[in-house]
Amino acid sequence: MTLLLLQVTHWQHPRFHAYFPAGNSWPSILADMLSDAIGCVGFSWAASPACTELETIMLDWIARMVNLPNIFRPFEDMGRGGGVLQQSASDCILVCMLTARAQAIRHYKEEHGSEEDGAILSRMVAYCSKEAHSSVEKAAMICLVKIRILETDEEYALRGEVLSEAIKEDKDVGLIPFYVSATLGTTSCCSFDNLSEIGPVCTSEDLWLHVDAAYAGSALICPEFQYLKKGVEHASSFNMNPNKWMLVNFDCSTMWVRDRDLLTGTLAVDPVYLQHRYSDKAIDYRHVRLAKLFESFVKKDARFEVPCKVVMGLVCFRLKESNATNQRLLMAINASGELHMVPASLNNRYVIRFAICSEHATDSDVLVAWRIIQTFSTEVLKRSRSRESGSIEKRQPEPNGVVDDDEEPEEDVDIDDIEDDVFMFDPTVTLNHPLERPPPPPRRYKGRGSSRNMLVRMISDPKCYHPKLYLNFFGTLSVLVLQSLGCYRHLFFSFCSRFILMFSCCV
Repeated sequence: MTLLLLQVTHWQHPRFHAYFPAGNSWPSILADMLSDAIGCVGFSWAASPACTELETIMLDWIARMVNLPNIFRPFEDMGRGGGVLQQSASDCILVCMLTARAQAIRHYKEEHGSEEDGAILSRMVAYCSKEAHSSVEKAAMICLVKIRILETDEEYALRGEVLSEAIKEDKDVGLIPFYVSATLGTTSCCSFDNLSEIGPVCTSEDLWLHVDAAYAGSALICPEFQYLKKGVEHASSFNMNPNKWMLVNFDCSTMWVRDRDLLTGTLAVDPVYLQHRYSDKAIDYRHVRLAKLFESFVKKDARFEVPCKVVMGLVCFRLKESNATNQRLLMAINASGELHMVPASLNNRYVIRFAICSEHATDSDVLVAWRIIQTFSTEVLKRSRSRESGSIEKRQPEPNGVVDDDEEPEEDVDIDDIEDDVFMFDPTVTLNHPLERPPPPPRRYKGRGSSRNMLVRMISDPKCYHPKLYLNFFGTLSVLVLQSLGCYRHLFFSFCSRFILMFSCCV
């Protein structure tokens, strides 16, 4: 356990600035403990009425907090809407797309007569912006429908005119538009699609509009951010993640729909053991200020730029240099262990995402983070300039495979073509303060090349953060496993040898 805790990523640390916040609080921990202790499996109202009714009431509370239209709330007069908990925003998007698909197929058959579902599916098309979460594209793959990814404006927002033109073009070639996913607070840069323009287009075209507010939804509780949801009255569904800003432990995604019958009826499977006599009555289903402070630091340094508007707790920034130089900066910072951030791509430009994640983060944490970034930037830029001027002499590789630098000058490259360059630092060297002792010059690790997309590689490959730490962790883990095997080690090695021999023969 000690080994695991030493290597685990601490999402609640004040200097963790990657991805988005991960909520955590004592009430949430106690609630999870209580839920686990009760051990109740509340998959329907009959299985546990209290679970379903508590869920419904809590979702109505949150809907009131973010001021969702009454159509989404079940307790209003003649209200057909309702809320349900999902595991993630990706689940919300998939469930809503499945519901929209079923409704669109039913409407098409009513208007054009009977036709095979497969033939209709082959012509159905969904829409989202290029900044939408990848889960929209994955949902389209699962639903076996086409997905059209639309361009954004200078603020990285999807506009109504672009959507309207795309719908017209697709209808002219015989396709069937049925679903639009709009985002409030995109993952890459926290941009906001223009709901006030997109909504009327979806209403006039009778399309299902889903609003994905996974990150920004919690901020709608604040009156000063209410303007961001203008046009949400046109939406068919809406989701947000309390596990980001509301101190709720992962995973928790809340989703509301205008018509709960469409949702529950899409995948309705009603065996006898799930039926009950009440089935017709029950429903089964401070970061901003710190981000602005960090933005002010970035804008005061002429070496950096902020390529998109800062609205909430995310700041995208980059050096006014090549994509490769910005990648080297981020990898150097992450390898040091002082900060943790992740990249994004905006119009083929490599940007670094600085997200305020910890609810305990303070002004001093942001200042320390900025000083660390400045220190590493100075070192990376100095070496970059030296590389361009050809002043660094080529050295022979050291026994560990590390060389100082290439003799060729740096050239800007496409994000997907960036080499698998990793900065390595001595893990025994730590900084008490980024300005008291500068970090050692980064050394370039020459590993195997990789054709994987840089963004995927940064997230999925632990060696991209710290190769030595990766090897030490799994090397130590292997020793512990072998020690635990004890006298059975010879059987374990015998099994492995036979398995390898058998696999080699098969190949």
